[in-house]
Amino acid sequence: MPTFRPGKFRDSVQASSFGLDIENDTVGTFRKCTGISTKNEIIREVKVVNGKTIVQKQPGQLTIGDITLERGYTDSMDLYNWREEVTNGEVNRKDCSIVMYNVKEEEVARFDLFNCWPAELSGPELDASSNEVAIEKLVLACERIERVKCG
Repeated sequence: MPTFRPGKFRDSVQASSFGLDIENDTVGTFRKCTGISTKNEIIREVKVVNGKTIVQKQPGQLTIGDITLERGYTDSMDLYNWREEVTNGEVNRKDCSIVMYNVKEEEVARFDLFNCWPAELSGPELDASSNEVAIEKLVLACERIERVKCG
């Protein structure tokens, strides 16, 4: 990756695939991932300074995005079994990572997700007349996200 110099832009990270690690064990590669986000509520505080009204914005409650992952349906039961624990009333939180790989299968970025649990697991849409790959969707609820590696 090019070295950053003042006035120059770094190249964007090119990811050709990404995986999900659950407690340091890779459970598969995925084709799509959304929801890697953190957001604060914005609190507007009105003040009067030297006779002028000023609206100052303060950070409020923090919200961590729910991570949605999609992959081709596989015969692996790992995600199903983890989700089944939740449906049976046992929330088994685990630390996970989203790992992005370039075309050479080298790690180019990593997001660590803490205290995750599977909030939703959707099986594939079944259509015998379609040539499309059957897709499985997982939604992870997590309590904290850290970007720990890039490049």
